[in-house]
Amino acid sequence: TKLILLDSLLQEIMNNRNILLIIWGLMVGPAALKRSGKEERPLIIAHRGYSGKYPEHSIKAYEAGIEAGADYIECDVQFTKDSVPVCHHNYWLSETTDIATKTDLQILKKKLLNIESEGRRPDWRIWDLTFDQIKTLRLKQAREKRSPDFNGMFSIPTLDDFLNVVYSSAAVGAYIELKNPAIYNRMWRQAKTNQTAERHLLNVLERTKVEKGRRIPVILQSFEMKSLMKLSKMTDLPLVFLSWEDHHLKDIHCFKEKLYGVGIWKNQSIPLDGSFGSPDPSGLVEQLHGMNLKVHVYTFRNDELPNPYLHDPYAELDQFYRLGVDGFFTDHPETLDSFLQCKSSK
Repeated sequence: TKLILLDSLLQEIMNNRNILLIIWGLMVGPAALKRSGKEERPLIIAHRGYSGKYPEHSIKAYEAGIEAGADYIECDVQFTKDSVPVCHHNYWLSETTDIATKTDLQILKKKLLNIESEGRRPDWRIWDLTFDQIKTLRLKQAREKRSPDFNGMFSIPTLDDFLNVVYSSAAVGAYIELKNPAIYNRMWRQAKTNQTAERHLLNVLERTKVEKGRRIPVILQSFEMKSLMKLSKMTDLPLVFLSWEDHHLKDIHCFKEKLYGVGIWKNQSIPLDGSFGSPDPSGLVEQLHGMNLKVHVYTFRNDELPNPYLHDPYAELDQFYRLGVDGFFTDHPETLDSFLQCKSSK
């Protein structure tokens, strides 16, 4: 009985917290969600939504990310054959959808490009399918350790669908990655169409802002610096360059004035020396802070902890928290929210 009463009390507190966040967001607007300085709490970025529980980039994952306390919901933007922006991480479809069961789509299977170490195996490429074909697919859990209970329940959302979810809350922002812009721009250039991935994305954001009658916090990110520099001439939205190896950052000082921050793979900032080695900070976070750049680190997963932190996601989070990182990309935003609440109470 005591446990039931305690659970009810905690739920009531969380409900009140959400109400207070919504009221606060409406009163002070998007600027209040921006954080600067080491004294402020790091951002909780729900990586592809609450992807630790639901299929990544499903509407349910986005909604659950908001409920779990995220500051930003991440969305990866790809484009269909008929140029509809949709939310999906990989440009290939077999790992996260049921496309292999669609007999009418087998003819569209082609070799991959090996641009993300995915190899040259045959698969279905998102830009070879029309939006009507994409709509027939259903999402599934991509990681074997995670529950398949929600497989087949959700479709691939459009960018508009994603923005509608984000706009439904006054206390969350959109963290959008433009995927493979060079590939899409080359395809459209060859087709002699006067569009670019960068302009297409900004058009949707601007149209939605007008339709909704208000702004939301938006951060744009990409692994392609050329695309970010295009965007820097087209928008004042904060821009984040993504990196997974140190050599990607060798010229970062040349672009620091145009960037809000850098998204780094966590092993870049805390290399793991051997299977049970002690983490040894590389100094990278301090270097990037010295250039006045925010540092957002990816990806934190409760079910894929490196050996030094086995079975203890708080231990891993604490290591990076003490480094002073400005944001965490996480598949489990509820865990990160609980960790940061614990830290703020001390």
